[in-house]
Amino acid sequence: MKKKLLISVCMLILISGIIFVSAAFPTYEDLTGSSQTSNFNKNLVVTMPSAASSDLLITVTVSASAIATVPGGWTFKGGAVRNNVFVNIYGRVSDGAEPGSYTWITTSNGRSAAQVHRLSNWGGTLDDYEISASTNGFSTNPNSNSLSPSWGAENTTWITTFGQDEDRTISGTPTNYGNTAQQTTSTRSVGSARRDFNTDPEDPGAFTIIATENWVAYTIGISPAGLGPAGYANKVINITGGKVNGVASANIAKVNGV
Repeated sequence: MKKKLLISVCMLILISGIIFVSAAFPTYEDLTGSSQTSNFNKNLVVTMPSAASSDLLITVTVSASAIATVPGGWTFKGGAVRNNVFVNIYGRVSDGAEPGSYTWITTSNGRSAAQVHRLSNWGGTLDDYEISASTNGFSTNPNSNSLSPSWGAENTTWITTFGQDEDRTISGTPTNYGNTAQQTTSTRSVGSARRDFNTDPEDPGAFTIIATENWVAYTIGISPAGLGPAGYANKVINITGGKVNGVASANIAKVNGV
């Protein structure tokens, strides 16, 4: 009887050591916008936010011709074109020493625009943010594709973004999305909105712009710290030195759902 009791106590201790964690949402820090307003210039000079080491920088460009030269240190994540509306997405893990701006060079003269999103407390590598397949159309409703990230349903930051011909103002934002931002020139514009939501997949829905135009759109997902594409949620973990599986406890949203 004593042996059975001892075994039961040991089993209870072992089971209680299996803790399930849910990492906190990434921290969205800020956004910068830039425009190249001359129709006789190939250089899109993109202003950078002030970034700390290991921050994620995501640059979305829209231009009237293809990108010919990408500045060093930026990784191309995806791009598409519709009727000379070229939209491209790039990523960079900050080293904390970025210059005030970087220059993208297009193949031909023309106006262009860009937005740079900065986040902290995220997965940490460029594999820890993903983009959907592109969508495009000629309408008043730019609508990015659904995205099912490799890390599954976790505390993900979602950005829906689009580039368009002309400078049609955004008059409606996808349901449950906020912080709508738009950077325009007279012939190109880039817009975005975002939300934090634990789901898989995510389909943001459509923007509304004030007049029909050509557009290209994407959904971007950014994983929380401590996950990455392999997906470490709901696994046995270690708690040492104020860290959970190496992630600072301040960046853990829930333990066993609490």
